Amino acid sequence: MPMVNIVEFYETLDSTNQMAADTIACSRDNTCSDSAGYLVFCDEQTKGRGRGSNRWFSPPGGLYFSLAIAEIYPPAMSLIAAYSVVRALESQAGVDTLIKWPNDILLNDRKLAGILIQTIDGHTIIGTGINTFSDEKKGNNPDIANIHLPSLDRRIDLMIETVNNLKKNIDLLKSSGFNRMKEDVSSKLAWHGEKVRLENGNLNIEGIFNGIDDEGRVIIGEGQPGAISGTLRRI
Repeated sequence: MPMVNIVEFYETLDSTNQMAADTIACSRDNTCSDSAGYLVFCDEQTKGRGRGSNRWFSPPGGLYFSLAIAEIYPPAMSLIAAYSVVRALESQAGVDTLIKWPNDILLNDRKLAGILIQTIDGHTIIGTGINTFSDEKKGNNPDIANIHLPSLDRRIDLMIETVNNLKKNIDLLKSSGFNRMKEDVSSKLAWHGEKVRLENGNLNIEGIFNGIDDEGRVIIGEGQPGAISGTLRRI
């Protein structure tokens, strides 16, 4: 089965993940076509979303896209999707980036891209935002990075490369498990060997970031069980 069956482009959307979720709902109700393999992208989001209640800064000129797949994947999918973006950025934009566990992509320690995974009605929505907008659109925000790709065609090429990488990596996940990808993903993790704090609700763990286990869970310090979710901060 192909990874993508339907592609839609909009200049502006509230959120590509919300558009994908709405398409899954209408497909379930038989009021629109099958949502499996639905890919939607846009030039601007007015209500871009990050993890939890976070907003994703989404001015015009960025690359924002969401892919709906009619399967449920393990939590390591955030890392797999992030790794797919990292490799696409290398080949299409010539930039070397790192993954901030579990779902952000950093350029020079600032956020260049991010992944938002949602599961709805037996589907996984993989949302991706990449800051391809201009310096003018970026403004003075010190926490984000950008790579200016003014041509829509170039942004589309970056999206296609990411989706192709994603398909290859999902096929590998299905055939061999995440352990087969662990070494490659680990080579692109930011802050390995540095002191970090994992924030997960009321639980805070501090220690040396010792990478990930065979399920993609973060390992802090020695002898600590891996955690599958939370926010990692360098301290």
